[in-house]
Amino acid sequence: MKGKGKDMSKVELTETQKNIIQIRKRMNRRSIEEEKFNGFTKKKMWTYLWIFLFTPYGLYRLFDENNEFLYQQKIVWLIVGIVYIICMINQFIHIF
Repeated sequence: MKGKGKDMSKVELTETQKNIIQIRKRMNRRSIEEEKFNGFTKKKMWTYLWIFLFTPYGLYRLFDENNEFLYQQKIVWLIVGIVYIICMINQFIHIF
């Protein structure tokens, strides 16, 4: 019985089998990311609000390890936060 287990572990996979395994991994990862995508959870709504009320804290919440944002969402909201800060600075310069 032990001999059979060792023989099975030494069996090489064909290129087709390796490709199938890679495709399954990608599909599983996408389905997990799709399940994770929900734009209006309570935590995300607070982060959106903080990005506009106090941008540094909002960006901190955005890049916190325990958040629900996907990588693409983080990048987009980072750009939104930077543009918002630039616009606010521009407005303060024109006021004074």
